[in-house]
Amino acid sequence: MPNVVRITLGVASNDEQLGGLPSNTMTNLIAPDGAGGDMYVTSSNFKVLMRYNPSVFYALSITSLAEHLCIH
Repeated sequence: MPNVVRITLGVASNDEQLGGLPSNTMTNLIAPDGAGGDMYVTSSNFKVLMRYNPSVFYALSITSLAEHLCIH
């Protein structure tokens, strides 16, 4: 299950767009670059990363790296 799902246009509404998260999963929508940038739906795992290092950019980088490693 992914920690973060990037939303580039609009709000995702189906399970495939939200990485298959169950409908009862608690999520947050973050926009680290402001209203004009990408938005991300985050789950509780993202908060765990933020406890280690309270930088949104750090947590997004770690998540992106982990997903890249899982794909390749």
